[in-house]
Amino acid sequence: MSKGKILGYIRVSTDDQNPERQLQDITVDKTFIEYASGSKTDRYQLNLLLDYLRDDDLVIVHSMDRLARNVRHLLSLIDQITKKGARIRFVKESLEFSGDD
Repeated sequence: MSKGKILGYIRVSTDDQNPERQLQDITVDKTFIEYASGSKTDRYQLNLLLDYLRDDDLVIVHSMDRLARNVRHLLSLIDQITKKGARIRFVKESLEFSGDD
């Protein structure tokens, strides 16, 4: 059994969007909620998540487009997460990356 934490990352573009529905019915230990455009690569809550992340943690994101808007940025973020010994799961796409793949 993993000793790491389950961390949720939620991003919505505007204040009037409902962030709660992205990881609805998924239990997480800590959630990082961002109100920012996906085109911004320097996001406060994302940076906090990356700093907080530890070995054996699992990051859960509703979909890839919630994390990044282009493949290059997405791959960079997945690489940063897995290099810390953590995993990332995208719910909508049913994909998980651990760095071993």
